[in-house]
Amino acid sequence: MTHIKDINLKFDKKEITTILGRFCSGKSTLLRINQFIRETSKGKIFLINEEIIRTNLIFVLKIGMVFQQFI
Repeated sequence: MTHIKDINLKFDKKEITTILGRFCSGKSTLLRINQFIRETSKGKIFLINEEIIRTNLIFVLKIGMVFQQFI
């Protein structure tokens, strides 16, 4: 089952953004991938035009998230 496919997002600096969607639409999956809690099956993640990889997690520290239910 594919939750997320061909997604591109752009956020402005110092802006609070929420992600809304239907049940099982991939919201939590997107956030978990972004925080390296879950691996991607394919594709890459870029932040400020730089690929985020496990060895370059400094960018991930700039992103916060709040779980609806704790893991």
